[in-house]
Amino acid sequence: MYTEQEVDLATAVKEWKEAGEVYVSFETLETKMTGQDRAEVRVAYKCTVSGPGKPYSADAPEPGEWWRVARVNGVWRVCWMPRR
Repeated sequence: MYTEQEVDLATAVKEWKEAGEVYVSFETLETKMTGQDRAEVRVAYKCTVSGPGKPYSADAPEPGEWWRVARVNGVWRVCWMPRR
């Protein structure tokens, strides 16, 4: 989820399947518009990753993390960004 490299969808899907990421919980806490087609959302979550490699978890408890989102062809999408 947190990468600075842009990859094609097929590669991303393959990597997501290999990682086995599972969001145990996910909550949107706050939204702020930063432009007509840009916004930021503050989220809290618990995520487990099963592989490849050693399993681990990634949590963002309250107060959460801000994620940048953009509207592309009418659909809001999370922008790739390094973890803050």
